[in-house]
Amino acid sequence: MILEVAILDVKPAETGDFEASFARAVSILRAAPGHVSHELRRCTEKPNRYVLLVRWRTLEDHVEGFRKSAAYLEWKRLLHHFYDPFPTVEHFEALTPSAPRLVEFFFSPGSRYCYLAASQIAALEAETGCRVEWRAVNGADIRKLRGHDPFVGEPVSGQYEWGYRRRDAERWARAYGIPFREPPGHDADFALLARAATAAGRLGAAADYGWALCSAVYGSNEWPIDRDACRRIARRCGLETAAFDTELDGEGTRRDLAESAAEAHRRGAFGVPTFFLGEQMFWGNDRISLLIQTLLEDRAE
Repeated sequence: MILEVAILDVKPAETGDFEASFARAVSILRAAPGHVSHELRRCTEKPNRYVLLVRWRTLEDHVEGFRKSAAYLEWKRLLHHFYDPFPTVEHFEALTPSAPRLVEFFFSPGSRYCYLAASQIAALEAETGCRVEWRAVNGADIRKLRGHDPFVGEPVSGQYEWGYRRRDAERWARAYGIPFREPPGHDADFALLARAATAAGRLGAAADYGWALCSAVYGSNEWPIDRDACRRIARRCGLETAAFDTELDGEGTRRDLAESAAEAHRRGAFGVPTFFLGEQMFWGNDRISLLIQTLLEDRAE
């Protein structure tokens, strides 16, 4: 993991325009291969000074990938004219190998196997010392990008038959010691659920809301899980209803959701739940044990 640090001195009269332009440009950064996370902070002593912190999987992802991409030209057009002087950018690496490894968890709240996998995230972090980043996605969007959806039409194999999936999920839930109920219908608005989880993530509650929403669908008696239910869950997670509604209906949320599906597909995902440890991909609730093994082996080296 590489941390990019850029001190940005913005022309004092243009800070408002800069922040608005950065809000538009951030989707470019999120879509960049190798981008893990980022944050922009404003200096309390000098209001026109900002620090941009970007975590990249490798140095090459930033220097050779992003900076030499067509997307970077748009990034420059939107932001570089605000700086005076032009910033110096530096890269930092961890001093010790004990820094938490990042595991990216691509999940769809409407997926039973994502519910099962999500129930194990806390134990995964505790056992391996990793940090899990919850990335909401609509599984149907990934399947559409692949050009084939095994849930459309007659089941292509027994594993896609609803009866088998219910029995399998019940067994896993018993093994994990968590409740499971088969939803009363299979006509939930899965796109809405994924958008709600994305909206909560934009408000800083990705993990809490993601788990609460998955649990509402498969581990509670609440039904239907519609827009009102999504709003109730947001309140239970401490999110303000007005802010949640704004994000739920916002173009930024829709864009983030589409970009998450595109990124997952680009990196090789073909369904959910999918975990990424760097470029290593682990698909399915039943691959968590292999992910744990890999993390522990890496930590021992």
